[in-house]
Amino acid sequence: MGRHWSRSARHNWPPTFASRLIRLLAAYEALGNPDGLRTLLAVGDFERPRDVFLADCPARTTLDLIADTWSIVVVFALGEGPRRYSELREQIGGISKKMLTQTVRKLERNGLVERRVLPTAPVGVEYRLTALGRTLLDPVCVLAQWAEANAEGVLTAQGQLGATEAS
Repeated sequence: MGRHWSRSARHNWPPTFASRLIRLLAAYEALGNPDGLRTLLAVGDFERPRDVFLADCPARTTLDLIADTWSIVVVFALGEGPRRYSELREQIGGISKKMLTQTVRKLERNGLVERRVLPTAPVGVEYRLTALGRTLLDPVCVLAQWAEANAEGVLTAQGQLGATEAS
């Protein structure tokens, strides 16, 4: 299965894990939230460090769950409060009915979104974030801020890469 470290043996973390942890702390500090990660580290469960580079790391499954564009956008949209299916579809430009249905079902299966049937005629459905889903809001908001702040630079880089490949 992978390596295990006990809470009392924090000093025995592998060097790669410790260096990644230090880089993560620096990233949080650069984003202006140094206490967020320190709090997480203080109360976190360190029975087994999560190393997404290990094939059997449970964190990799979790990252797969939220790593697609639509999951992030749906979580971000539901962060504003409960939404009916039609409201979500209107708010999220470019998503098909099929993709929205698959995304909310996947998030529901994994405990991030709660589906509630509304007593209306015709029957309506409302989606809201669970407590677990709300824990994703801060990282998703930081990611959205980064995307907005750096969109122009990424588009410029894509244009430069496209021009280089066409040559």
